[in-house]
Amino acid sequence: MNTITKITKGAGLLSQVTRTITHCEDASGTGFQGYVKTSYQDLVQMFGPSDGRSGDGKVTNGWSLKIDGVIVTIYDYKEDLNTGKDEEWHVGGKGKLALELAESVICL
Repeated sequence: MNTITKITKGAGLLSQVTRTITHCEDASGTGFQGYVKTSYQDLVQMFGPSDGRSGDGKVTNGWSLKIDGVIVTIYDYKEDLNTGKDEEWHVGGKGKLALELAESVICL
C-alpha cells in the first residue's frame, strides 16, 4: 500500500488530499476512460515497476491499481511510451471516477 498526499492552493486556501493506492490483481471489466499526460519515469516513481506487457502484446507498460478502492488502469495502448518525455497515457476503469482519481494523483 502506498499513500500520496498533495497540497494544492485554490482561491487563496491550501487544501490537502491524501489518496490510498494499492496494486489490483484483477482489473477485468474495465474500459478506456480518458488520458493523463505524464512520463514513464514519473509513473514508476509513483506506482513502482510496470506490470509489463499484456498477453496480446497491445500494451507494453501498464499498471493495475486501486486508488481509494476504485480500480484504475494506466497503460500505453499499441505504443511504447517509455521515451523519457511526457506522453498521453490511457486510463481505464469502470467509470469516469477512475480518470478523476488518476488525474488527482498524477496531474497536480
